[in-house]
Amino acid sequence: MGFKDFIIDSIKYSVQEKTTFLVFGLLLIALAFLPVNDVMSMDPSIFMNMGPSNLIIFLPIALVTLILLAIQAGYLSKVLMDLVNDINVIPKFRDISFYIKEGIKDIVLGIYYMIIPIAIIMLVPESLGDLWLITMLIAMVLLYLLLLMVQTAVLYSIIENYKKTFNMIYIFKKSKEIGFKRLNFVLILSLIIAVIISFVVVTNKDPIMTIIFIIIGFILYPILAIMDARYLGLIGKEILDKKYEKENG
Repeated sequence: MGFKDFIIDSIKYSVQEKTTFLVFGLLLIALAFLPVNDVMSMDPSIFMNMGPSNLIIFLPIALVTLILLAIQAGYLSKVLMDLVNDINVIPKFRDISFYIKEGIKDIVLGIYYMIIPIAIIMLVPESLGDLWLITMLIAMVLLYLLLLMVQTAVLYSIIENYKKTFNMIYIFKKSKEIGFKRLNFVLILSLIIAVIISFVVVTNKDPIMTIIFIIIGFILYPILAIMDARYLGLIGKEILDKKYEKENG
């Protein structure tokens, strides 16, 4: 399948189930206006600088944000599972508890892979001068590599064993087998989704621009998110097919 055919096929796949498309659009709007960045931040000062009244307000919002993120990630995992198993009908949005469970697993996996480079970026002081700059460059390269690898980790948590995906050396080898060029495509789609959300957040004080970005996001977000999972799922299907051929001669 050529790249153009894949894009067209993914769009058709995304809009098979109108309710699912609507839910993902609504998830974008909800996540765009909830404090996703604060919730996902590892900076403890966010909580330390809050008074009791603000904390009482923030914690429920943080919980809702994490639940929505888990539902989103879990549903995409279900899409990935079905595609790996050669089920080409998009799953209906039903089992919320399953999505939360799978989504939390993916979030934990993502934090595990991101925590080292993010900790370096946040904790190394700028007062180190040139050493700080060199450290930041190394940390950014490491962050980029791990962002690629976490795509492989999510895939192998489905086609092999979840615990095994915490072995970074193993996942690095599997990433090389898949090809970093192919993983780049998955990462680019993920970054575009993040940019769409950030634009809605940045422009939420401008009613006209907010409406424009909500409409754009409502259309693009479910398509790109499902396309991302679909591309990774096709890679997983290819891996399993090769494994089956090898085992059965």
